[in-house]
Amino acid sequence: MDKGIAIKNEEFYDTAFILLDTDKEWPEEVVAKALANGFNELIGSVPCIEGLLITILELDFNATSKDTDFCKKYFDEHYLGKLKDKLIAENYSRIFTKDILDERRKRVAVLDKIINYMTSA
Repeated sequence: MDKGIAIKNEEFYDTAFILLDTDKEWPEEVVAKALANGFNELIGSVPCIEGLLITILELDFNATSKDTDFCKKYFDEHYLGKLKDKLIAENYSRIFTKDILDERRKRVAVLDKIINYMTSA
C-alpha cells in the first residue's frame, strides 16, 4: 500500500484505486490511509488476483467457492505453467487480449470497474 501511495503522489494521478485480495482482512487504518491519500476506491479481488483472472478467462468459474491456494495453483497450471518469468507483462497480454477484456467486462463487474478507472480522463 505504501508503495502505491508513493507512486500515486509522485506521478500526480487524478484517479487511483487499489486492488486488494479479499482473503485477508482490510484493517480500518489501511482503508483510511488509502482514502486519505486520494485513492478513489479499494476494489476487492475474490479471493485473490488469480481468482479474478480465472473468472475473467472462464466465466463459469466460481471464485467465491475457492480458496487462494487453489486459485494460485489453478492459474499457474492452466495459464502460466510453462513460462519462466511470471512477472513479465507481455506474458499476460497474450492471455488477456483487448478483445477478451472488452467482451468479459460486460459480465465481470470488477473488471469493468477497473477498466473504467483506467480509461477515465
